[in-house]
Amino acid sequence: MYQPYFQQPFLYFTHMEVTQKISMIFTILFYIYSHHEPKGIIPILMRGLTTSHPFCNQAGEGRWGTDELAFNEVLAKRSYKQLRATFQAYQTLIGKDIEEAIEAETSGDLQKAYLTLVRCARDQEGYFAERLYKSMKGVGTDEETLIHIFVTRAEVDLQGIKAKFQEKYQKSLSDMVRSDTSGDFRKLLVALLH
Repeated sequence: MYQPYFQQPFLYFTHMEVTQKISMIFTILFYIYSHHEPKGIIPILMRGLTTSHPFCNQAGEGRWGTDELAFNEVLAKRSYKQLRATFQAYQTLIGKDIEEAIEAETSGDLQKAYLTLVRCARDQEGYFAERLYKSMKGVGTDEETLIHIFVTRAEVDLQGIKAKFQEKYQKSLSDMVRSDTSGDFRKLLVALLH
């Protein structure tokens, strides 16, 4: 859709118009959304993932600098099931949680993107429940986040997010929405929850 309109491939745009790290994020997301998760039996998940694999010591731990391409390759090319197995193997091989490694080895928008991918792979409904909670806790409400999550997840997994919210926070998502919003906005969000 992008290429016919702009006469250039989307990935060309990302490399030419945005910073290198943001370009990597777009490349990861483009790959994830343009390739379907494999069906049937998942192939051997950990094939080649040893301490010599670029994702392990050579990607970040125990060396100066970080090989972001190794992180990109793993995060972009594996299904969520494969990623969960990879994170477990990383923990076993390196002795450190993948989120800790990402926090230690990266920063800024790239770190946020990597952590989002990891957290979604681990527990997508939990990730969105946490974002909803943070958007309403304390003073003020982050209405943009509420709108974004409700609109994008309403027909996908909003009921699962609602259940996860109750499980994690011992509060009803509907009740929290009612107490933090008002008027037609409240009515719309509550209607989407039921």
